[in-house]
Amino acid sequence: MRQSAERVATDPEVEDVDSRLPTASEWIRSRLAATTQTLNSSPPASALADLNDSWMVMRSELAASNDTLTRRATQLDRDLSQMEALRATWEASRTEAEALGSQVPAPVLERINATLATIVTAREGVGNQRKRVLSLQDRVVKELARCDDVLAKIAQARKELVGPLFARDRLAI
Repeated sequence: MRQSAERVATDPEVEDVDSRLPTASEWIRSRLAATTQTLNSSPPASALADLNDSWMVMRSELAASNDTLTRRATQLDRDLSQMEALRATWEASRTEAEALGSQVPAPVLERINATLATIVTAREGVGNQRKRVLSLQDRVVKELARCDDVLAKIAQARKELVGPLFARDRLAI
């Protein structure tokens, strides 16, 4: 439980994704207009290849960030499950102790209650971190979708450029 709370307090991978995402979003926003303009001007194959490469690099970075966030969200889900199991066990202990009444020493009941309070606090922290990670992941996925959309447009432009090369424009010899 302490280990989960420590991971919640400082998660450098999530912080790294969070700090890099605004820059990636700005790059996508600024390059989107330029890319659209380039695609509308019937660019040569080399320009399309360069565009494709630059967008693929950004997409790869975002995909790596998404993978990092997915791993983190999965770990947080496991932590929440473990904490729920611990809470259920301690709740059962408290119920049993209360059923025994005066046979259970007061310090034992205090310890059970303190442990339950700690579990609830830790669960709340992990739950908040999970919400933050999922929110950040949603933003990353939106940027990934924007990259995929542009890459599809580039692929279409490449297909249109190559298409006439293999089309019959004369009678066979």
